Amino acid sequence: MPVDGNISVLAMEFDDTTPISVWESVSISDSFTDPIGQVDLQVRPTRADISEYADKFKRGRQVTLKINRAPQGTYLIDTVMRTIDAGGVSYKLTLKSMLVTAYEGSVDPEISKSFKSDTPVSQVVLEALDPYGFTQITVDTARDVGAISGKPIPGRKSSITASALKIKDAQAQENETAYAFCQRMFNRLGVALRCDHTGELLLSAPDYDQEIIGQLIHEMVRARQGDRMLDGIQITETNAGQFSEFCVRGKAPSSKKGQRRSGRPAARLGVASLAASRPSSAPFGSVPFVALAESRAQYASDAAPYKPKFALDKFSRDVNRCQSVAKLVYGLKASKGFVVKCSVDGWVSGSTGRVWAVDTMAHVVVEAVGLEEDMWISERVLTESDAGQLTTLTLIPKYSLLLGEIPKS
Repeated sequence: MPVDGNISVLAMEFDDTTPISVWESVSISDSFTDPIGQVDLQVRPTRADISEYADKFKRGRQVTLKINRAPQGTYLIDTVMRTIDAGGVSYKLTLKSMLVTAYEGSVDPEISKSFKSDTPVSQVVLEALDPYGFTQITVDTARDVGAISGKPIPGRKSSITASALKIKDAQAQENETAYAFCQRMFNRLGVALRCDHTGELLLSAPDYDQEIIGQLIHEMVRARQGDRMLDGIQITETNAGQFSEFCVRGKAPSSKKGQRRSGRPAARLGVASLAASRPSSAPFGSVPFVALAESRAQYASDAAPYKPKFALDKFSRDVNRCQSVAKLVYGLKASKGFVVKCSVDGWVSGSTGRVWAVDTMAHVVVEAVGLEEDMWISERVLTESDAGQLTTLTLIPKYSLLLGEIPKS
């Protein structure tokens, strides 16, 4: 629970020593699409504690961060900078996710798998990441987000069945990092690979159907209950990088001798309201069209409704895989199409008592521009300075970020 109003306590815990909970400045950055994140801390120990801090702050050491006892993550100390002056010693620390070693380190270039039948992708991923100390993968996002926020999140359920994520072949590439090798497989299966708050591997997809856990309000006259957004709200909508439709063409499956070669698979999807304005001369009109749920984040134009994106993907051997890749291309771009960025006092919601967390839903009201809808928190930055504690949130419309088509179990 908050301490002294809406002021929270950040504690860095070590495996064998007492925690540190007094800081000169703090910045904790999390994004759903960034598996590494970053924590920047500055602290100046008393003269009596200088030697103790020198022993604690060592590159590569594992630490846990907690806000009011709610675990925020398990990290590696990545960078330590000491400044020595007349006042003693000041430390600036940079922490990163436990995945940072696999994110920067190379994959075994001789990993090459070809299976007669579909095989769980987790089997290949764990082979690639085992040298980095990862031995299991979880899909329990409800537990993870509930732990970070400090309270269970109502209505959350796992939309992923690990056993349904399967592949037929996997080939590592020279000069490829271990994480990039894994990401190539998971992105095509509609999920993201990150670390949970304990430092274990976590598979997740955006949960847009969970219950609302916060109200973010900006009104001319205060009439509603919720957390007040501070002045300086930014609402950005853009057509840059957005498209009216996406068409992905795959590679025709190899045919055996004497058999007729099958056609190239393809999938086309896009904005339903713009489909009627598609020119009759536009290519790939025979490819069946899948309409996406309408969203503020999509491409929009009355004057120029047709803006396609075509891609060739040699790893897509059937229509379902083409559609998954098309959703990935669409979803990564659409997540930038309509964005709300705002700040609130403190790290904990004053109305719910939860630490603000990524992959949760908030009801957003900005009266001045007529915005009122449920939105998904894609990023958070928690900061502390002499001015106090602040949370900056990035929110996008529901169903904006899609990472592909998640296979059904």
